Amino acid sequence: MKIMIDGGACVGKITEQYQNTHIVFAFEPNSANFKFLDNKFRHHNNIHPLKLALGKTAGTIDLFIPRDPSGYPSVSSTIVPSNTMTSNIQGKEEVAVISLSQFCRDYGIHEIDILKLDIEGSEYDVLDDLFESGLINKIRAIYVEFHAKACIPSLLNKEAQLLIRLAQEYRGELHIYNWDKGYYE
Repeated sequence: MKIMIDGGACVGKITEQYQNTHIVFAFEPNSANFKFLDNKFRHHNNIHPLKLALGKTAGTIDLFIPRDPSGYPSVSSTIVPSNTMTSNIQGKEEVAVISLSQFCRDYGIHEIDILKLDIEGSEYDVLDDLFESGLINKIRAIYVEFHAKACIPSLLNKEAQLLIRLAQEYRGELHIYNWDKGYYE
């Protein structure tokens, strides 16, 4: 079966789309979202919810949780302190972080069919790690939502450099979320 990595799984909307065709590793560090995700896929042997944040190195870090007046699980939790969404935080929790390359080594994953990254600013570090480890070209398709323009202006230069590197070195399919249109291109 094919491997899908869902970075920033939230409550599993994307994971759900691949539940019958892939083994899915769904990373979600937010405790409330993870509880929902874990309960939702509890009886699916091929779905593996993981209460972990993805980053460049392993360790622990604060996850900032924004205020959400709707009462729904937060879709904007972030480990990036300069993220403008942190100005509206309701709290934070310490979470475990792992690099995707280390996770793949630990689990014997040599190829990834689909990588989805919607991780509120950490996508830059994760993609850097994938380039440095050589795993980047073992991924058939990447779906990524960059957050510099909308939330983290300080990362605009890094984003531009990363987009150039992806265009020059990545050989798979690249789909970038278009904030203005509301879908991946």
